Amino acid sequence: MVSTCIALYNIRIARICRLPASLRSERSAVEISISREWIDVLFYRPFLMLARRRAAQPSRRDLIEPELPPNLLASWSSTMSREIIHTKLAPASPPTYSQAVKAAGLIFVSGTGPHDPITGVISGSTIQQQTSQCLTSISAILSAAGSKLSNIVSATVILADEDDFSGMNEEWVKWFPVDPPARQGAKLPVRIPGMKISIAAIAEA
Repeated sequence: MVSTCIALYNIRIARICRLPASLRSERSAVEISISREWIDVLFYRPFLMLARRRAAQPSRRDLIEPELPPNLLASWSSTMSREIIHTKLAPASPPTYSQAVKAAGLIFVSGTGPHDPITGVISGSTIQQQTSQCLTSISAILSAAGSKLSNIVSATVILADEDDFSGMNEEWVKWFPVDPPARQGAKLPVRIPGMKISIAAIAEA
């Protein structure tokens, strides 16, 4: 729109300027002066003010991503460090995962089966015995990470047979008599002869 008005203005000026001097009137000179002021007031000045305003405002990137103090960044970096936890008092983990990982102020304990930490064989034949062995191993892992069972905030109980759920609960309440952690259940993805349960947990460091 601006370019159209300026073009029309220039055409008008050119037509007036082509007239012989004898035919140019004072009115033409006035029209040229008014036209110039009209374009200046309606277009040039508002655009100049808008450009100045935008130059004074912070960019969108500055508003969304403000600079953070170096000491805060260093604090976050140290908080997000990752430590692998390993102890001989719990069953050794295979090469595909760790016994636990400590990160972001939490300890993530992998699914821990009812294996004897020394012999590696399944300990116990009942669901109660195997649940106890799983929690004993998890307690050892948490202790190696500087935590304890009472710091568990969430646990996942993985059963081979849903009929063992009540027997697992019978043993569970002995370990968490009050204020038990959040918990969810799952089914063992593979069948291991004699293995009835595996337990994973997340605890505060």
